[in-house]
Amino acid sequence: MPNAYIELIDSLILRRRALKISQRELASAAGVSWTEVALMEQKKHMVQLRALLRIAAALNCKLVAVSVE
Repeated sequence: MPNAYIELIDSLILRRRALKISQRELASAAGVSWTEVALMEQKKHMVQLRALLRIAAALNCKLVAVSVE
């Protein structure tokens, strides 16, 4: 997996923990399956952009594209 993806997932995990919500609660709020959240956090599955946007929104975050030149 690309380092940028791993960093993104790590940030989302930290945010979820800071909000003190479970993976199941996050999945429900984001409208995705608990399995998808769990596999994403274990870095065993690269979720689709649509799911990432939903997860980020459920965590009151947004994804931003930044040039890495």
